[in-house]
Amino acid sequence: MGQRKSCGVWVTGLICWFAVGCSGDSNPEVPEGVVITGQVLQDGEPLKMDRPDVALGRVEIQFYPVNDANDTGMEATELDAEGNFKLLGPGKGLAPGQYKVAIYHDQTGYGEDALKGTFSEESTPIEISVPEDEVGGTHDLGTIELADYDSETTDKPE
Repeated sequence: MGQRKSCGVWVTGLICWFAVGCSGDSNPEVPEGVVITGQVLQDGEPLKMDRPDVALGRVEIQFYPVNDANDTGMEATELDAEGNFKLLGPGKGLAPGQYKVAIYHDQTGYGEDALKGTFSEESTPIEISVPEDEVGGTHDLGTIELADYDSETTDKPE
C-alpha cells in the first residue's frame, strides 16, 4: 500500500510540474513584421509543375536576411499554380531589412531543381528591401520575372 501511495504522489507531482512548465507565456513575443506577397513568372508564365495536385512538383520562394540587423533566419513559402505567394514569416511577417530571394523549382517532385541552382541562396541575383514603414501591413513585390535576371534558366516555353 505504501508503494502505491508514493507512486500516486509522484504522478501528482509530475502532473503539477508539467502544468507549471507548460502554462503561461513561455514563448517569446514575435515582433510584428511585414507580410510579403508577389508573383514569380518565367517569360510571363508560372513555372510548370507536373502534378501539383498529387505533390509532383512545387516551387518554393525563400527569403534570407542579408545582414545581422534582421537575422531572423530563412523564411519560405510555396507558390500556387499561378505563381502567387504570400509569406507570413514567423507569424507576423518578415522583419524590415534586406533579403536575398532564392527560388527552388522542383518541377517533377523528384527533388531536382529545374532552375539548376541559378536562384539558389548562394547564386541568386534577386534582392529585396522590406520597408520599415510597412510594419503591421503588407508589401507587394509585384511580379518577379526570372527572365529579367537570367537567360540560362530552364523550363522556358518552346
